[in-house]
Amino acid sequence: MGFYFSSHTSEGEAYPFFSWFVFTRVPPQFITGYALKIVEYEGKKLDPPVFFQDSHGIYFKKILTMTEYDYTIRVLGENIERGETEKVEQYRKTIEESFLSQPVVYEIVRIEFDTLKYWKTGQFTEGERIATLTAKEKDL
Repeated sequence: MGFYFSSHTSEGEAYPFFSWFVFTRVPPQFITGYALKIVEYEGKKLDPPVFFQDSHGIYFKKILTMTEYDYTIRVLGENIERGETEKVEQYRKTIEESFLSQPVVYEIVRIEFDTLKYWKTGQFTEGERIATLTAKEKDL
């Protein structure tokens, strides 16, 4: 009996009697994130602007998966909101050198989404624009 009481897990489970909390740690249902919206491409305004994840094959030849750019855009947005100038420049440089063709004017916008709806449909609610940035043409 002493072993039973001394072997509780952090979730309140006790060996060998588990309630099998398989999903004890899940993300919140509604999340705030960031997206990159292309406003101008090669000197031409886009009407309507195109979200980066929808731009492949239209403006950019390189095919990327969500994980390749989502983290960088999210961290860039967070640093813009916190006013971390050095980190903003670091992540901005990463995005512009790795993902964006030159020249392009883009916005970082705050988005809200329901995690299940986003997973199934890719839909989110666009929020406030937090920055407008310009990627200059690379020197040859």
